[in-house]
Amino acid sequence: MASLILKNNRWIRKTTIVGLAPLTLVRICIALMCLPQTLKAGSEIRRELAWEDLPAVLHGEKVTVTLSEGGAVRGGVVVVQENAVYLPKVTVATDGKRYAGGFEASIPRESVKEFQVEKVLEDVAIGGAVVGAIAAFGLTGLTLLGARWDPRLEWTALLVSPVGGGFLGHQLGKRLGRKTTVITVR
Repeated sequence: MASLILKNNRWIRKTTIVGLAPLTLVRICIALMCLPQTLKAGSEIRRELAWEDLPAVLHGEKVTVTLSEGGAVRGGVVVVQENAVYLPKVTVATDGKRYAGGFEASIPRESVKEFQVEKVLEDVAIGGAVVGAIAAFGLTGLTLLGARWDPRLEWTALLVSPVGGGFLGHQLGKRLGRKTTVITVR
């Protein structure tokens, strides 16, 4: 890891790659944990619309309807009607008795506070998986470069690490590729 060397009557601390690799990996992990929250802060778009303008914006979208009396209902494709919002299939609801999952629901206009529309860009998730796999393969190679390991263990680490890196990159890509629009009803 680190060794002291006497050179020109001075002690010099020499750090090897085996000592630097774990510290570098810890720094990268900390940065990757902070990155999604930092990028999410600016990814939410807020709009205020009249009820009459909603059909053009929400036609065919999957939404979460926030209720004015508290709670929320997430459903499939939403249809905005004159006096209500119709969800052909409720996927999740905070009040399961009132809006049962798997069934259709009609939410009265006066109960609707806002709509939350989420779109996930799959290209960003796939790109994140590729970048994560390549980065994990490279970091594993650098870590194993200066170490004396069993050759079978080295090949196993080089083959398994891109799978984990790809998975983490895909999850990060899904978070980064999520575009959220919050529409408040006037």
